[in-house]
Amino acid sequence: MNLRHLQFFRELAKTQHMSKAAENLGISQPSLSYAIKKLEAEVGVPLFEPDGRNIKLTQIGKIYLSYIDNSLDSLSQGNAIVRQLTNPDQGHVNLGFTYTMGQRLVPELMTHFKAQKENQKISFDLGQNTTPQLLQDLYNDKYDVVLASYSEFFNEQEADNVFQFIPIVKQAIRVAIPVDHPLATKDKIYFKDLEKYPMILFSKNSACAH
Repeated sequence: MNLRHLQFFRELAKTQHMSKAAENLGISQPSLSYAIKKLEAEVGVPLFEPDGRNIKLTQIGKIYLSYIDNSLDSLSQGNAIVRQLTNPDQGHVNLGFTYTMGQRLVPELMTHFKAQKENQKISFDLGQNTTPQLLQDLYNDKYDVVLASYSEFFNEQEADNVFQFIPIVKQAIRVAIPVDHPLATKDKIYFKDLEKYPMILFSKNSACAH
């Protein structure tokens, strides 16, 4: 079915005058007449009937118009949203991040981002979770981008083959020990040095542990 024919149908239904509708559409009256006849042949019923010097919608035409109105309006809205989403100066971003990043980093990033004039028309939906769940949601298209820890694997495959990881923050790993601890005199401590000592760590389910 030709989209332009549907647009012609709606204009003719609004004006109920062949020459006026053709003028509004910027086409010839024969072209409009051909398009309407083509549309009527496709749906299998007449959509217009004579009304003196003008024409009017048939009962079926009135019903059909309501569906065409809804369809064309939805299509127009969809086109507008696509233009908005592809416009770098406006649009909507679904952003996910870990709980720890939501405490300071994300508010600071968003404050600086929204302070720029060209970004003020961009809106956000925000969500927090652990790194594994954020990556799963990113994979399922729930988010457009996530701020999370680097992960070596995702669903039993190398995560680098699925996602693009871009470092934005590097954090030092620190160990806190008593002043009289055997390691306290060392200038550098390696992971292997910690193996024989009990430690307090984040749980595996913590966002900080990933």
